[in-house]
Amino acid sequence: MNRMLDHDRQNLDEFFKLYQDYECAYVHANLSFIAARSPDGLQLLQGHVILPVGNQVPPRVDVRTPSICGCSVRLSELGIDVRGLLDALLGDGLDTPVGKLTFGRFAETIETPSTYLEQFPANFYAPEVHPVRLTLSAGSHRFANRQAEFQSDLRAGSIPYDSLFELSFELGLQPLRWDTCSLAITAHTVVGVDLTRHVRHGLAHLALRAARGIDIAHARLGYRVQDRTGRALARSSVGADALQWRDEDEFLQVGELSVPVPEGAVVQCFASYRGRWTHQGWIGDPDNAANVRRLAHEVFDANLDGIRRSLFDVKQLKQNARTLEAGVANLLFLHGFAVNPLSSQFMTEAADLLAATPLGHIAVVECTIGAIDNDGKLSKLLARTAALADKLRATGNAHLKCLPVVVTTLPRDALTDLEPASQKGIVVATVEDLQRWLDETLIPQDADKSFETLWSRVHPSQTSLFPLESLPIQ
Repeated sequence: MNRMLDHDRQNLDEFFKLYQDYECAYVHANLSFIAARSPDGLQLLQGHVILPVGNQVPPRVDVRTPSICGCSVRLSELGIDVRGLLDALLGDGLDTPVGKLTFGRFAETIETPSTYLEQFPANFYAPEVHPVRLTLSAGSHRFANRQAEFQSDLRAGSIPYDSLFELSFELGLQPLRWDTCSLAITAHTVVGVDLTRHVRHGLAHLALRAARGIDIAHARLGYRVQDRTGRALARSSVGADALQWRDEDEFLQVGELSVPVPEGAVVQCFASYRGRWTHQGWIGDPDNAANVRRLAHEVFDANLDGIRRSLFDVKQLKQNARTLEAGVANLLFLHGFAVNPLSSQFMTEAADLLAATPLGHIAVVECTIGAIDNDGKLSKLLARTAALADKLRATGNAHLKCLPVVVTTLPRDALTDLEPASQKGIVVATVEDLQRWLDETLIPQDADKSFETLWSRVHPSQTSLFPLESLPIQ
């Protein structure tokens, strides 16, 4: 790997610095890949090294056709670790069950493979455990014009596949790309919060789940206790020696702690390892929910699983984008809004949702699973908000405010229209906001204060509905 630029080598060194703390937990490390045949042998199109806690890796796959191959194999079977794998791929080649595999020889940038280190999550409020991922890219590849050949060979194979996309899904690859050849290395987090725990009878039962084999002396559990108003009552953290540990299975161990909390309180928990935050999430009392609206909703949607699918299930949203509207409407209801879904088939030019506060202020909401200005969505949103504001003024309700809001399932850093939208007074809510708002439903929400918080994003403070000292603690 001596042909990397300095900043790419720094990313690689930083990844292995983190990886060495976890290495003993990854006994089922796995390589899966798709490679194209060429005069120089097998050339990597896309690969994924999964370093799991446990054995949750793709099944063994061995697909060979005249033009393309796919394979999934344990690193232990190759007699190699991650460092050796990279040395081989970027050097003379890696011997695999389907042939010798190399990476980057076909690319014009052969001498300078680039790296991207993803240490931190795009969404700090998501309850999922966040892995560390290193991606190596080797320039734009030259296989895009062979897609028809690949698909034909896969369908005619002794083990047939419909397409390269189906094969990549079975291999557990990252979304298939045609702009660059890449290898992702995903190191799963070795310490996380156990979010199956609850608050019961004035005690918060907290727990960490950790990979067996690591030095748990470096694990830490932090927590914040919030009351029904959202005010933080206490915050603290404990080291592993304060937890009661037991083995859960052959891969995981659990450290438990009980903390007294007031009735109706909820607890936000943080896991960390060697001073690095790894996971967060909330626990509460399912039989004594502080938010009555959430309690009522959960009678019909246990654990808010339906809302979560409506907001975050990418496959479901691609099949029916309007599912997002239902999820956002449910979420607004849990935050204390009165919601009008405007769902009649006769209202084709209407906004997706109207959400009114108890004082009568109204958010005009548009939902999208893509870019926020697709098909002139922002201009339409502004026009619909202006029409509503004109109606309110004409009927003696000029004191009520109307706020245009566009909700997208994309992360904030994937959007290019944030600044223009804000300048026009449009609030943009991204997937990070949706996750945070879902967590906040554990406690009662004041829709008017929530509206003010959104309003203040795009309006000067002097036009606020509430004085600053009355705003909720964020």
